[in-house]
Amino acid sequence: LEACEALDQQVDAAAAQRNEGCRRWWWRSRYRAFKAAGADAQALAALEAMVVQVRRDRELSLNAQARVLLGEVRMEIAQQELAQLRREAQELRERADVATQTSLLDPLTGLANRRALDARLRAVLPMGPDPAEGFSLALIDIDHFKQINDGWGHDVGDTVLCEIAMLLAGGVRGGDFVARIGGEEFVVLLWGQALDDASLACERLRQQVQAHDWSRFVPGRQVTVSMGLACAQPLDDAAQLLRRADQWMYAAKREGRNRLQGG
Repeated sequence: LEACEALDQQVDAAAAQRNEGCRRWWWRSRYRAFKAAGADAQALAALEAMVVQVRRDRELSLNAQARVLLGEVRMEIAQQELAQLRREAQELRERADVATQTSLLDPLTGLANRRALDARLRAVLPMGPDPAEGFSLALIDIDHFKQINDGWGHDVGDTVLCEIAMLLAGGVRGGDFVARIGGEEFVVLLWGQALDDASLACERLRQQVQAHDWSRFVPGRQVTVSMGLACAQPLDDAAQLLRRADQWMYAAKREGRNRLQGG
């Protein structure tokens, strides 16, 4: 019995240290000691206590494993949700990019629109004193376009607009900018060119439009354009530059159309 009491003390010490394996060994040893001493009641109590402790230890172990598994599941769910949020954010960014690009394009011709032109001019005006950073703006209007719409219909008129857009876009340098700003009006920005060079480039565009085969769309009629060219000045804002180009374009109209005017 003294040995059993000593074992009790060791069991308590093992419990205090949370040494489960050692504690079970002491419980078994305690049971055997009581049984060997003929203390059946104490042996049975020791056995029952050992069974209770084993169950408790198993429950604690299972609870710990469950907490680990739950943590892993929660982590996996969190990672999946984060990945989903990232995908959704990327889709939203792509949609926003598409919407932004779409809002800057003319739906008929695919050229930049007036909004895109305004944004471009705001970015470069007022310009600095370096002539290499300068540019010229050409305002282009299709001559007698209303007669084309009235005589051949708006579908043919739209086709003519698309053809003009193709000729202008294909006739400028890669860094230049072409936009349709409404109706039958177009704008070309010619970067880093003095007025004389810009005039030559615009004259080539005008001649390309005049020489184009329009008989497929408007038989018996020649499609031409009038152009007004203005060179950007250091103190210009967008409205001033467009106003000068517009004045030169109407001067070309008054001179008989199908010509370039500028200064």
